[in-house]
Amino acid sequence: MARAIKLQNNTYLDTSGIVHNRQILADKLLLPYILYSNNSGSSTDITLTDSVSNYEYIDVYYIGVGHNRTGGQVQRCYLKHNNCFTLLAQDYSSDTSRIYFYCTRYQATNKTITPVNYRSLTLISGNTISLTDSNSVAILKVIGYK
Repeated sequence: MARAIKLQNNTYLDTSGIVHNRQILADKLLLPYILYSNNSGSSTDITLTDSVSNYEYIDVYYIGVGHNRTGGQVQRCYLKHNNCFTLLAQDYSSDTSRIYFYCTRYQATNKTITPVNYRSLTLISGNTISLTDSNSVAILKVIGYK
């Protein structure tokens, strides 16, 4: 199967005949496929367009949604041997008197990513700590590579 690389001038380079380290380059390329995309994000179960088992790894784009929707991050997850991963996001209050940490553990099975455990930790000025069971991590996009 021939694979092409898009160049800066919007042309494509056919990699089917290029050899690197005695291996055909087209066999080494992993192409991205969008499995899920939602600009608002989701803190609940996510249904993907394809099974995660068909991909070498996935990139999960996410944010903390507790207060200011900050802390946009991406996490690369290799799911071949372990179908669980953890996302950690952070946020702050508008008057900066509180810092929030959100941690959610997910399980990826077939076409579904499910939050299985979650906690939120709040640090309040004056050395007060609050711990709650709430999922304040929202997944925005999942990209699979194969």
